[in-house]
Amino acid sequence: FTMNRHELDMVNKRMDEMVAELNLDGMGDIEKVETLYQFVMERMEYVGNGQNTQHSPMGFIFHGEGVCQAYAISLHMLLERIGLESRYIIGEIHKDQVLEGEPIGHAWNMVKLDGNWYHLDPTWDDGGERWLYFLVSDGIMEFSRTWEKQYYESAPNSYR
Repeated sequence: FTMNRHELDMVNKRMDEMVAELNLDGMGDIEKVETLYQFVMERMEYVGNGQNTQHSPMGFIFHGEGVCQAYAISLHMLLERIGLESRYIIGEIHKDQVLEGEPIGHAWNMVKLDGNWYHLDPTWDDGGERWLYFLVSDGIMEFSRTWEKQYYESAPNSYR
């Protein structure tokens, strides 16, 4: 991603420790995803002009801050670490749905549960009381985002 080999080794070591500290044993896959999703949001603060690691899991691990890329890569790495298939998605936020001006780049995740793929966006759910972008369909994401769908799995339904 956005790290050299030495930084990746440090991140992998610390992520292994974090997963062990979370004690996910005995949880079902959905509980594990919920726990990791909440964990990333609790440890992160969205900061677009902070450390030079703002686009990297280094920002998540060592500074607790970053942009959408740091949120999404960190969640992706944690999900894969516990044996779940995950995707790191890149796309854009629609200007006419959410923002004024030109579309802006954005990153989020997909995860496979029970044979089906779902979207997750910890950046946009961070700080919210309800998780609006947790295990949702392509259709829900299309209200505010575009992405090159041919490169990613389809998520025709939301989990709940």
